[in-house]
Amino acid sequence: MLKVVIDTNILVSSFLKRPSLPDLIITMIQRRWLLLCLTSEIMAEYEGVLERDKFATLRNKHDKEIKDLFNSFHREALWVKPIIPVEIIKNDPADNKFLECALEARADYFITGNIRHFPSGKFEQTRIVNPQEFITHIAPLFFK
Repeated sequence: MLKVVIDTNILVSSFLKRPSLPDLIITMIQRRWLLLCLTSEIMAEYEGVLERDKFATLRNKHDKEIKDLFNSFHREALWVKPIIPVEIIKNDPADNKFLECALEARADYFITGNIRHFPSGKFEQTRIVNPQEFITHIAPLFFK
């Protein structure tokens, strides 16, 4: 099973626009076609971002779905505790937590809508891709 780390913008986008590639990626995680890799810091960011006032309407519309999704993340994700600090991203150092998770989990992909904020192409063993690139790369694995 492919191991993935997803940026918070993928999670938020999956609720904001349906159908969409971020929505498809979340569905693939829910169906256990992909293994989500998480840290407590990343989960706290997911929860915190969706608690922002600007997402009140989204929360009201998808409250049960969000709770169910987060419960499944807690049960089914590969939880890691990074031991090697990463200090590559200077413009938003908090984003280094995604690379730390990918490194510790030996993730196959880090999926983000903000590709320009991260190292180009690859970090250690992890490919850094946007949703379109991810689906293009993995489609042959699922649809032979």
